Amino acid sequence: MLGLCALVALAFTSCKKKETTNSTLTFKASITQPKSDDRTYLASDNSMAWYAGDVIKVFDVEGHNFDFMVSTIGSQSDYVDEEGTFEVSGSAKVAFLKDIETPNSYSAFYPQAVVSGTSVTMEIPTTQNRMTGMYVEGSFGTNTYPMFGVNDSVQVNDTTWNKKHFTFRSHAGVLQFAFGAPVNRYVKVERIVITSREGDELYGKMTYPFNYPFTEPYDPNYNGYTTSGTGYQVTLLCGDGVVLPNNGSASEYFHIALLRGALSEGFTVEVFGEKNDPQDPEIILENQLLFTADLTSPLNTIEAEKVTQLPRRLIPVPGQGGEPLN
Repeated sequence: MLGLCALVALAFTSCKKKETTNSTLTFKASITQPKSDDRTYLASDNSMAWYAGDVIKVFDVEGHNFDFMVSTIGSQSDYVDEEGTFEVSGSAKVAFLKDIETPNSYSAFYPQAVVSGTSVTMEIPTTQNRMTGMYVEGSFGTNTYPMFGVNDSVQVNDTTWNKKHFTFRSHAGVLQFAFGAPVNRYVKVERIVITSREGDELYGKMTYPFNYPFTEPYDPNYNGYTTSGTGYQVTLLCGDGVVLPNNGSASEYFHIALLRGALSEGFTVEVFGEKNDPQDPEIILENQLLFTADLTSPLNTIEAEKVTQLPRRLIPVPGQGGEPLN
């Protein structure tokens, strides 16, 4: 009889283990969109979104953590804040998220979060890449814009709430350029370089307490994070180059992620690429300085979760880079 009980207990344990190992869980995460003074920035083709393969690091209240990868992203036409879906499998990760339906039980960080003790570090890189042919045409690429989140509940419709959800916020900001070409000119932008005054940090690592998001409400002026590895120049690479529209009205947009407070002392922008010769349009001139300017205005200071937009410019500019004055 005792042997039979032992066999039954062993079988029960085995079944339970198999059930847990094969269990799955799904949660979602949405990005609080950077705001702009110009509402056209918030059109569907300029929203910030998740990409399949993005990885977030999630902490519980005791500091234990796991990485989770975005499985699918939501349709831009269906969501105000772009939403990613995380499909979780494996007993350890599912067990770790056992309290996912209890708000403020988990914090999360993106991108490429590095843990050291009770701190977690993310980075705005000095070299960024313009995304092309993807979900967000003209934006910087993945692993560029540091964010953090906390698990919460969001209303899906009049009767349903999603209790397995994270809302991500940021203390970084975005600088936006809008460039077009003069009518009938060929201009291709290959890279944009911005350089600040010394002491005005543009990029670097942002280090937070792992539990910041659920110990305090989001504050755009929060000073509890530290920066390190900072510098004064950021380059946006544009892949094979972006040919600017030359119909007199359209623009291509270029976005750069920056530390909060950057550009407060002014900065220099340089745009490089290729163009056709103004005297002989059939000749293509490569490795050209298409545009440069020194900009100083407190209105350009980067704010958390805000897009700082510079006025649309036509490039090249008369008198610059060998261009005739008229």
